[in-house]
Amino acid sequence: MNYRTTIIFFISLTFSQSCVTPKLQKSEKIQVKEKNKDKPVLLKQESNTRETNNLDLSKNDKEINQDDTLSENDMLSNIYNDKIDEVYIYQNGEERLIKGEIKLTKSKFSIRFYNYAYLDKSRYNARLRVTQYKRDFKKNKIGAITNDLSNVPFSDGWGIEAPSNGYKRLWFMEKGYHYLYYKSEVDRRLTLIDKVDEWLKLDFEINNFTIDKDKGGSLNVIEDILIDQFYLAIYIDRNLNNTIDKGELFKCKVVFR
Repeated sequence: MNYRTTIIFFISLTFSQSCVTPKLQKSEKIQVKEKNKDKPVLLKQESNTRETNNLDLSKNDKEINQDDTLSENDMLSNIYNDKIDEVYIYQNGEERLIKGEIKLTKSKFSIRFYNYAYLDKSRYNARLRVTQYKRDFKKNKIGAITNDLSNVPFSDGWGIEAPSNGYKRLWFMEKGYHYLYYKSEVDRRLTLIDKVDEWLKLDFEINNFTIDKDKGGSLNVIEDILIDQFYLAIYIDRNLNNTIDKGELFKCKVVFR
């Protein structure tokens, strides 16, 4: 190879490298952008104040010891895969959205949902009602005012009182509801199973029940329940405006198989 040929080859090689390098840098920038594009965004709600009274129907609950521990598998749910504004029924390792008709076996199950922690001035809570009768189920409506005592289904003053560590049974009642919240491990009616920022994933486990006609006296294990179906409604006032807004009321029919 003579001197002229060597110069031409060196110039050609240098030009080729200068063309390739910018493409690699552009590709690296694209990869960084793709990595961060799916980062979840959570919105914080405004806080107001709410007052509520309780119906004391749980005098006999002190005699019942309930295992409210969660297995390791219960802790594995990924909060980013859930729909934070939805409510779930959990049984046998499976979570299902509360809507339409849900089939369960006659064994323990849980209600799961997201909410903020209960504070003295921002009383975030959920209100759960269960009934045997569809006529009672239809009374739960969008637009209802909940700080008016005359509006029975989820109104203040109709919450069922519970022991300090939460409810020991599921109450089937025409008017009362379960008042569910989580303030701390000492003051709670729910079990905390996950957390991200200010969102808490909470669990209400159901092992026992009492039907209204029993007048609060008879507590039974869920395996012995005689009814074949019931109706469930849960209201979560996340903006604390004392109104059942669209997206805050969840209802379903539960059928035992």
